[in-house]
Amino acid sequence: MKFLFLVSLFFLSTPSFAIYNGEVVSAEDPIAKSSIALTGTSINKQPTVCSGLVLRQNAILTVAHCADYSDFVARTGLKIQRKGTYEPSAPSIEIQKYLHNGKYEKVSDEQEKSREDIIILVLKEPLPKSYEPATLDFEDKGFSTEVKMAGYGAQNSFGKKINMLQPRTAAEDVELKSKTAKIIEFDKEVFKIDQKEGGLCSGDSGGPIYDSQTMKVLAIALRAGESKGQPCATTSFGLRLSSKKEWIKEQLSKIDTAYPSPKNQSAPLRAD
Repeated sequence: MKFLFLVSLFFLSTPSFAIYNGEVVSAEDPIAKSSIALTGTSINKQPTVCSGLVLRQNAILTVAHCADYSDFVARTGLKIQRKGTYEPSAPSIEIQKYLHNGKYEKVSDEQEKSREDIIILVLKEPLPKSYEPATLDFEDKGFSTEVKMAGYGAQNSFGKKINMLQPRTAAEDVELKSKTAKIIEFDKEVFKIDQKEGGLCSGDSGGPIYDSQTMKVLAIALRAGESKGQPCATTSFGLRLSSKKEWIKEQLSKIDTAYPSPKNQSAPLRAD
């Protein structure tokens, strides 16, 4: 089946995604155990935020376009407070290695590039025990149209969209939130998702997209589409992990060999 995706998706030179008006995720929620914030500094020295998915205790999956404009650290906390400073308060773990997707780097066409928008970050030290690798759905043949999206979106106290590349617009508090949404169109690589009353904002890119019934991760959040007058986009897109099954498995095999971790040995890839 062939689907047409919104042209507005490809007009965005930078991610413009917070799970707008979503629910704050509790520390006991499975989403909290496998989601993580990534913070860094942009090419013009401004603070940036993206979201990531825990694959291993020392491996994070996120979107490649975030790594295009920022060097990251992983923040081990559900809430990141700035309180007037650019340095977040949550503890950090440095990135040891960026495992790039070669296809993403080679493709120049914006639509094709979005379909290769994936990267894995290897941490210098394992995450705390409170984090657990997500269960990935690599087959996604019988997925529900209802999904849960999660991310560390960048929004201020009024819920307004934040441009992380503009001076002095960084949110003081960034907190993990989730929101129920609907898959409305899809092809073999991309989901198109509708979120009522506002969806993704800056900082949610790379956040996990779960099947609401199985709570397995189907995709990671890509760039947003239409806003329909909302402060954050209502239409968004997710990269299906089933389309990157072999690449993800190959990278994790490399990690287990080159960067062995005692915690990784007891936590094999969780996928069906």
